[in-house]
Amino acid sequence: LRTEVKSIDVGEDGRVKGVTTKDGEVIEAKEGVICNAPVWSIPSLLRRGVSAECDAWLDKLESIEMTRSYLHLHVGLDASGLDLSSLQPHYTVFDDGMVGEGGADHVVKDRNMIALSNPCALDPSLAPEGKIMVHSYACGNEDYAVWERMERGTPEYEEMKRERAEPLWRAIESVIPDARERCEVELVGSPLTHERFLNRPRGTYGAAAEALLPDGSTPVPGLVLAGDGVFPGIGVPSVALSGVGAANAFVSVWEQLKAY
Repeated sequence: LRTEVKSIDVGEDGRVKGVTTKDGEVIEAKEGVICNAPVWSIPSLLRRGVSAECDAWLDKLESIEMTRSYLHLHVGLDASGLDLSSLQPHYTVFDDGMVGEGGADHVVKDRNMIALSNPCALDPSLAPEGKIMVHSYACGNEDYAVWERMERGTPEYEEMKRERAEPLWRAIESVIPDARERCEVELVGSPLTHERFLNRPRGTYGAAAEALLPDGSTPVPGLVLAGDGVFPGIGVPSVALSGVGAANAFVSVWEQLKAY
């Protein structure tokens, strides 16, 4: 599952044959290939010249609008003396309010809308006894351009993470005022983190809603797409649904009806 794919292979007949991994292993497909790579990465995986229709489709994928990236703050807190029963599993915090200059754009401006997750409210076993973990993140409103000239691991990069994470800390403190004093673990994830570990071009959150592909069909027989570039879009439930749709594409309606 962690093996990087170098190419999606297509035969002379124009049908997908399988994939080649980064280490050179060729994996042949029995029925087809379901690809959940970001739509902007597919042109680097699929050779051009399969057909004029396919080339035009690859051009379209490259032009699909990206959303901005994410900034994450994961913290582990000492919960001693906290009234855990008063804490909710999820909060939405507006660092600069819901109304301001720019009208509707004010809500989605740089690091304004922040989501706060407290999963231990649902499952205390997720953290050691007497501890909680909290995840604060800027909701797809972190510009990659701020980070693209940064080099990971440098003092400048670490300082940038601390500086940019301040609104995320303020969101946590709006719920747990002494959170910094309670903090035992602090991890900041930047757009470069997304790009490195999740293979997300420019650390993007996903495709803009109005730019989503309507379904996972492609001009290459046997190749079906899934993921957040395909309707219904971004988020685990949506991506899972696109995966179900892709799997169903390999099973006829009559075969599916047999399951019922």
